[in-house]
Amino acid sequence: MKIKEQFKIKRIGDEEVLVSAESGGLDFSRVMVLNATAAYLLRETADRTFDAAMWVDMLTGHYPVDSERAEADVERLLEKLKQEKVLE
Repeated sequence: MKIKEQFKIKRIGDEEVLVSAESGGLDFSRVMVLNATAAYLLRETADRTFDAAMWVDMLTGHYPVDSERAEADVERLLEKLKQEKVLE
């Protein structure tokens, strides 16, 4: 999987959001608020291919979380990203 190039992480106030940067400028009608772990995963893999196992390894290596919890969190995030058509 890979994040489509048009999607960028931006900081708005205290929040990090994923926005669609179409050719005509940022489309703020397509905004997804990210928690810290989602922002970390998306930022670290923005320009490369990844899979769920890689994200689980990244979470367990960066945060004090067990692999079972990391797998559940990654699955939820991937489902949301697929639903919003963020992934190639």
